[in-house]
Amino acid sequence: MKAADWSWRGRAAYDNDFIAVELAHLDVGKNFNPEIKFSKALFVNLGYTLDDVQVPQGSFKAHVVNSRANYSFSNNLLTSVTVTYNSLAHLFNTRFRLNYIFRKNDNFFIVYDEGRGADGHSRRALTAKFTYSFDFK
Repeated sequence: MKAADWSWRGRAAYDNDFIAVELAHLDVGKNFNPEIKFSKALFVNLGYTLDDVQVPQGSFKAHVVNSRANYSFSNNLLTSVTVTYNSLAHLFNTRFRLNYIFRKNDNFFIVYDEGRGADGHSRRALTAKFTYSFDFK
């Protein structure tokens, strides 16, 4: 691995007498071919983020693994599945999205979202979204 394969950045935020400083953000995904195309219809994105935070109140590291698979049945019917794991929150999240494009810029989405924490609690949501544009002539 070359040094150019890694990207680093830093940021700081101030909120109510607390300064949060992100000393290092390591983004490996976009440097390691994050989009792997298996066919014209199927591709996968892989990502990994390491947040190493050190502040006077303490320090922590968060490892976030994010992967997404996209499949196009046609130009009008698309699906995606996203899986995320956050080591700091011990959170595992899965999201499935179905997108039907019935007219240019007009969509119907169905999204199923499920998250599970280390404490055994889970969160589930089923959402539908409909967008329709009106043409005024």
